Amino acid sequence: MENQGNFMLRRRNAYYFQVQGQLEICNNNFCNFLVWSPGIIIQRIERDREFWRKNLMGLLEVFILNFLLPEICRGCYERIYAFGRISATSAIDAYLRSGPAVPSAL
Repeated sequence: MENQGNFMLRRRNAYYFQVQGQLEICNNNFCNFLVWSPGIIIQRIERDREFWRKNLMGLLEVFILNFLLPEICRGCYERIYAFGRISATSAIDAYLRSGPAVPSAL
């Protein structure tokens, strides 16, 4: 984290991944990263769209498709299935065919 006497957040640090994800999702161009060590150190972190594309977008796609989407569809499925109209697989297939707004960078 230190570079020639100055503290800086390394690109391989988990906080850097978190900051870049939040910058992209919130559509901000920068943030001030604060560290108390003792005393306050502030580093301005610029949005890095290439880092986002190469390192985070695919992970988000996996999370959405494998964890979030099934949970959303399960709730819909349980309500619809109570009336005998559709299976969980059919609900997920229908959702995916409708073109969800998820990146396709895997």
